[in-house]
This record gives sequence, structure tokens and C-alpha cells, in this order.
Amino acid sequence: MLLTILSTIENESDRRIALEIYSRYSTRMKNYAYSILRNEHDAEDAVQETIIKIMKHINRFLPLSGKDVEKLVMVYLRNVAFTIYRINKNIAERNCSFDDLEDMLSDEDVVEAVIRKDTADRLNTIISVLPEDYRDPLTLFYRFGHSISEVAEVLGMSEGNIKMKLVRARKALKKKWGDENDDEER
Repeated sequence: MLLTILSTIENESDRRIALEIYSRYSTRMKNYAYSILRNEHDAEDAVQETIIKIMKHINRFLPLSGKDVEKLVMVYLRNVAFTIYRINKNIAERNCSFDDLEDMLSDEDVVEAVIRKDTADRLNTIISVLPEDYRDPLTLFYRFGHSISEVAEVLGMSEGNIKMKLVRARKALKKKWGDENDDEER
């Protein structure tokens, strides 16, 4: 399927570059997408969608060298994978049936469920406004449950750097959480 799409690129040199990017990085891309999405088909879709985006913006890749190309490819992929993840999450939340709700409510106190949902929503809102270099490690480590070494590999940083970013991200999160709660009390 993707090779068919690649063949539609009219410029021979652009097609060759897109094909080389796909050949060189597709396995790593699929593994990274799977680590975010935890679904084989969604990971494949993310890789295909990323290659299509790369083809649309091939001029951004032309002046880059090997490691820089890989970083940009992974940034494109990460954005596509997180978009697919959010879409899937929204669909799953909308498809929650009354039977599911009844099961949830029978297992726990309604007030606790509402508080937990509200807290999660507020936390996600705060995380979404953090700088990307804090948000990405937090998301990969806490939401997706990756180890420090996996996060370091995905983001192309050292483990020590990831640990420091997580410490700083938690501090920023605590501060924003405190600031938000102070604003609500006024």
C-alpha cells in the first residue's frame, strides 16, 4: 500500500528520498508507534500517515543529514501517533455504554469516581500546557508506562537527562497544580 503511494511522487529524487526514509526507519517507526499506541494496526497506520506527511514536506528533509533526518522523522511520527491515540481515546470514551457505567458505579463510590475523573482532567490540562521537553517524558513515563531507558531511547537523550527532565517536570506540575488550586480558592 505505502509503496503504491510512494510511486505517485512525480519527482524521482523526492521519491528516492521518501523511499530511503521508509526503508531505513520503518521498523524503528513501527516499534515507536506501537510503544505509544499498543496496537499493531494503529502503529502501521501511524507509520503510513507519517510517511505521507513526510512526502508532503519532503523539502524539510533535503538539507538534513542522517541523524537529523531520523530525529525529524521521529518527531513527525510522535505527533501522528499521539493524534491517533487521542482520537482512539475519545472514541472509546464516547462508546461507553450504560452497562459499562452501571458496572463502574457498582464497583466504586460515585463521588470517588467523579473526583478521580475531575482530577485526571485537571492534571491532563496542566500537563498539556507544560513545555514539550517536560510533557513528552512525563507522558511516556507515567501515562504509557515506559522505563527511563525506553523514554531515553525514544527521545534520543541520555537516561540522566530524562531523569532530570522528569524531576523538573514534576516540580513544574506541582507548581502549576498549586497555582491552579490557589486560584480556585479565591
